[in-house]
Amino acid sequence: LTDIIFCEAAYRVAIENYLKPYLNHYLVPTYEDAQQAITLLQRSQKGKASFFILDELQPQKGSIQKIKGAVPADSLLEIELQYQPLVQKLLYKTYIVEDHETALELRKKHPECTFIEKSGSFISKGNNISGGSVGLFEGKKIGRRKNLEALEKKMGRLDKKIKSLLEKLEKIQKEIKRQNDEDNRQEINIQNKQINHLSHQRITFATRLENIESFVSSFGQKAGESKDYIEHLTQVNKEIEGELEIAQEEYRQFKNELQSADEGFREVANALATTSERYNQKNIAYIQQQNRVAALERELAFRKNQYKETSEHLMQTSKTLSQTDTEVATILETITSLQNRLAEDYAVKKEKESYLNEAEQIWHRSRGEINELEEEVRDNFKKRQETMSLVTTLKEKFNELKLDMASITERIEIEFGVSRDELFNMEVPEGLDFDKIEAEAKKQKERLNRFGEINPLAIEAFNEIKGRHDTIFEQRQDILEAKDSLLATIQEIDETATAQFMDAFEKVRSHFKEVFRSLFTEDDDCDLKLEFPDRPLESKIKITAKPKGKRPQSISLLSGGEKTLTATALLFALYLLKPAPFCIFDEVDAPLDDANIDKFNRIIKKFSKDSQFIIITHNKQTMAAVDIIYGVYMQEPGVSGVTPVDFRTYSHEAMLVDAKS
Repeated sequence: LTDIIFCEAAYRVAIENYLKPYLNHYLVPTYEDAQQAITLLQRSQKGKASFFILDELQPQKGSIQKIKGAVPADSLLEIELQYQPLVQKLLYKTYIVEDHETALELRKKHPECTFIEKSGSFISKGNNISGGSVGLFEGKKIGRRKNLEALEKKMGRLDKKIKSLLEKLEKIQKEIKRQNDEDNRQEINIQNKQINHLSHQRITFATRLENIESFVSSFGQKAGESKDYIEHLTQVNKEIEGELEIAQEEYRQFKNELQSADEGFREVANALATTSERYNQKNIAYIQQQNRVAALERELAFRKNQYKETSEHLMQTSKTLSQTDTEVATILETITSLQNRLAEDYAVKKEKESYLNEAEQIWHRSRGEINELEEEVRDNFKKRQETMSLVTTLKEKFNELKLDMASITERIEIEFGVSRDELFNMEVPEGLDFDKIEAEAKKQKERLNRFGEINPLAIEAFNEIKGRHDTIFEQRQDILEAKDSLLATIQEIDETATAQFMDAFEKVRSHFKEVFRSLFTEDDDCDLKLEFPDRPLESKIKITAKPKGKRPQSISLLSGGEKTLTATALLFALYLLKPAPFCIFDEVDAPLDDANIDKFNRIIKKFSKDSQFIIITHNKQTMAAVDIIYGVYMQEPGVSGVTPVDFRTYSHEAMLVDAKS
């Protein structure tokens, strides 16, 4: 059903939610077709299916009732004429409204009709009302065939556009090749190097600018907080200065009094120190006793809880034991009944085995008779084959004799000028000496043999062989020309492939260095080298990565994070050569630390302007940096669910800060 209906995008969710029970139904012309499909599913064990029988559907009689504020649902669908009765039946008296308040009002006036909110979140049908939230992927099933046809047309247009672009590219490449063949190669190489250097500086400055902007934003926030704190400290400082002046005045007064009472105070201080020392000792002993009492109280509470839990566990164990005894008794009764049934089944089994043995004996006897009949048939077939072979041999001998006779007759006619009929009708004269005639014939034959055999068909054979020789010679020339053309084509293909490969290799090499240094630092070095530069199409590519402070002989000596960043740099270098519409990363950030994850997220954010990135991750920083997150969970065993969150509609800067901290 999803393939035959199509409507505007604004109404797809509403129509799909209402027709959801019927979307997977199949359409067949007749009842017999449905029966054949069901039989096929039963035989192949492929499950079940539901069908709509088109011949049994009749068009709805009468005109559609017009309701103010509502649109008939079947009028919104684009459908072929043969399927209209089905759509009229499914959407009979079904209307689309703007909101559920309108649906509730119209439901009271027209209880026999069904009203669906345009967003698909509310459906009123008779005495039933359903509704709720609408998922992100709803409304995508209807009109799949129409969408595929539209996509095919679009792909056709894109193919034509790509073809025209390829033709333009080919013209440009030819122009570039022509320019390269001139004397400006050195100047072009210098310009390319300058362009690469400027591009590298641009990426470096962009990265530094992003770091400076993030630092300025965080510094501005901290500066605002510091300014408020400084104002608060200034106010507090003023209050403290006033209190300090009063305290200084009091201090001067007390200082004068203190000088007069200094001697008496010393004596009192000595006595106070002694008393304080004794008080501290008593206080320490008191605190130790309090700690002991608290420990005993905690231990007592723990013992009480343990006793309570043990009692409850004992009661539960007793209940479980009684239940277990009941279950054991039930199981024993079940075992007894099963043993009785087993004995009965064994008796039935023995009876069936006796029947089976008899059937097997009958089968073996029948099989022996069939084998005898088959052996007899094989013997007869063998005799028939021998007879046919003998007949074929006799026919061949007859044909040979017939050919020999025709050859002798033709030879006599050529040599002696006597036809076959004249030879058969010729009368042999009486008195002939056959021995003499035969000796003379033998003599003449020997004489002819000395002359050598004359072939009357030699000229024809020569002409035929000459024609074959000329044909073979022309074919040989054609093959040699095709070989030379093929070798020239192969050489041209090799040269073109080598040029295109080297051009792509140099671009990837340049992009690899740029991305590598943006992921590491400007002082780090990396390179792509051909193992056999003179044979680039057959050469292996060696990847070199040298982070600052390291000089590894092989890339395998790098750490897990460095290997990941190097691989990411190579991937993005290939991406820059030929950007893809979307890319998938499966836990690429797993071996990275926080600083490298920030670099990884920044470069993903940078390239996400032109491509869509799907990242599978468990890292909080990566989750906080994305635009949309899809959380996969298992609500019940074996059933997975997806919950999307669109961060673009929220401000999640605080989440980024928390993830980094």
